[in-house]
Amino acid sequence: MKTPIVLALFLSITAALAREAPPQTLGEQMARDNPTMIAYLQKLTDADIGRKLKGVRLSDDTVELKGSTYLGSFTNTAKKQHIYTFRSDGAEVSYVWIDKGGTALVIPADPKDKSGENAAILSGDIYTFPEVGAADGVVILYGGTLKWLNMQKVGGKK
Repeated sequence: MKTPIVLALFLSITAALAREAPPQTLGEQMARDNPTMIAYLQKLTDADIGRKLKGVRLSDDTVELKGSTYLGSFTNTAKKQHIYTFRSDGAEVSYVWIDKGGTALVIPADPKDKSGENAAILSGDIYTFPEVGAADGVVILYGGTLKWLNMQKVGGKK
C-alpha cells in the first residue's frame, strides 16, 4: 500500500519542479511570452474568424485574448509583418510582430485615444515608439481596427 502513496508524492514533487519559476524581469517575461503568443496566433485559421477565444496563458498567469473574437489576420511576407485583429471588450485591436530583417510598421492612431499611448506590449506596459520593429516582440495596437487591417492587405498607408 505504501507504493501508491510514494508514487503520488513523487509525481506531485516532479510536477512542482517542472513548473517554471515566474519571470524575475520584464526581459525574462517577454522572452517567454512573445514566442507563446506568436505560436498561439499562428494556430488561428480562417475557420476561427468570428469565434470567441479561450485565450493563451502567459508567464504572469494572465490569459491573453480570453473572450475576444477573432476578426482576421494578414501576413505581409515581403515585409515580414504579421497582423492579427480581434474585438475585445467592444473595441478592435491588433496584435503585431515583425520577423527579423522585416520592415517596421507604423502604428496607427487610435481614434478613441488622445494621449498618444495607443500601443502596449504583452505585459501591459505602454509601447511608446511610433512603429513596431523587428526586435520589439508582439505589440498590441489599439488603433489596429479591422478597417486598418484590410488597408494593410491592399497596401494602404493608414
